[in-house]
Amino acid sequence: MDVTLTAFIEQVANGTMMGAIYVLVALGLLLFAGNATLTWIGSTRLGDAERPGDPYGGATLEWATSSPPPEDNFVVVPEVRSATPLTDWRAQREGAAE
Repeated sequence: MDVTLTAFIEQVANGTMMGAIYVLVALGLLLFAGNATLTWIGSTRLGDAERPGDPYGGATLEWATSSPPPEDNFVVVPEVRSATPLTDWRAQREGAAE
């Protein structure tokens, strides 16, 4: 089986789509396997101590806890006054520090 772009185009032109579908499936499998391998390598290189609890600077309460979260996420239930309570909490904390 010839696995090249020209062979794929010829198979589509000749109407033998099963060969073309196999080529597409094989390419998708290669992309998936490559991505899974790179993800695994990246996760093994970073130790747990190097991963921050909030790598994206999230604005909602689920980013305020560790992962996996403890049984009781918060000692006191936080008061939510907006759609971005963690951002509000950070701004309040920075204002108190000044």
